[in-house]
Amino acid sequence: MLNRIKIVTSLMLVLAIFGLLQLTSGGLFFNALKHDKENFTVLQTIRQQQSTLNASWVALLQTRNTLNRAGIRYMMDQNNIGSGATVNDLMQIASVSLKQAEKNWAAYEALPRDPRQSDAEAMEIKRNYDIYHGALAELIQLLGAGKINAFFDQPTQSYQDGFEKQYVNYLLQNDKLYQMAGGKQQQLLQPGDLGADQRADGCAGGHRGRVAGYQAGADLSADPSHRQHPPYRQWRSGEAH
Repeated sequence: MLNRIKIVTSLMLVLAIFGLLQLTSGGLFFNALKHDKENFTVLQTIRQQQSTLNASWVALLQTRNTLNRAGIRYMMDQNNIGSGATVNDLMQIASVSLKQAEKNWAAYEALPRDPRQSDAEAMEIKRNYDIYHGALAELIQLLGAGKINAFFDQPTQSYQDGFEKQYVNYLLQNDKLYQMAGGKQQQLLQPGDLGADQRADGCAGGHRGRVAGYQAGADLSADPSHRQHPPYRQWRSGEAH
């Protein structure tokens, strides 16, 4: 009788230990599931932010590139050697791309932010966006008014560099959040076009590959060396007569 009691007690003890292990493993599983869900939400939020912000950045570069073409065309028209798209056509294209930049920026600002993202960084990138956007809008007004000297004298490149610097800082910050979120989500959700030949790995890398072509043409209006462009020299020579 005593042996039977010991056997039953042992079985009950084994069942209790087994049940405790089940509860522990179940709790760990649901905790991990909750953690993965939070990471997924963070990665999705960052992914959407980067997509809209990058689209705004590209549209700003497109705007400046088109305005540079319009400025050159304006000078060529002064010497009756212009061909192709007119100044008005190019200014219209620039206005459309600037509005697209505004739309993408508004979409970026409407997205929620992760609490771990720096408020100071967010304020700084907005400040530099406003400066660069305002400069491009001013270029459209100057060229529309025929103020070509003021158009080329605007230090647009410094405004562009300021925004780019904050944009890179933002991507570096997100790169750290990606690493914190970790796991397979990072490999699955991190944009593939943000990874090659860039100044930083991970999130901070991708913007240059996408916008390098636009930047090649966007350095015109603020670079004094472009005052040596033949149409500009001819136009200034004609102005002096």
